[in-house]
Amino acid sequence: MAGWWVWPVAAVLYLGFRLFYDNLRGKLTPTEIDTMLARAEAQGAADLNDMSIVRTFLEEDDGREFVMVNLVRVPDTMVTDPDTGAQVPASDMMKAYSKALHTAPDQTRRPPRLGDAQGRRLRRRLEGGA
Repeated sequence: MAGWWVWPVAAVLYLGFRLFYDNLRGKLTPTEIDTMLARAEAQGAADLNDMSIVRTFLEEDDGREFVMVNLVRVPDTMVTDPDTGAQVPASDMMKAYSKALHTAPDQTRRPPRLGDAQGRRLRRRLEGGA
């Protein structure tokens, strides 16, 4: 019976993990949305995305978690490289895109949930803090 303490410790660790991982905060506030979009536009995201669609998505989001699956089928054709204008195999273009995505900062790979610890760090960054 000496190992009884393992279960309460495991329960506390699990509870701590769930409090860190789960989004308990809910929807973004209008101020948070404005701050995030202003920061994204300052970093050039408006050139790559339709910010009105991003705003609508953020305003209509209910704050609950969701799962997103990207099923990409790459054709066996040549495509135009947007930077050079040269014709390159579509598979090479997809590899270049994937490499850029996987070397991006961590917050672009894991969607921020502004209720958890990572979200709080991201919020401080977006608001101009360290």
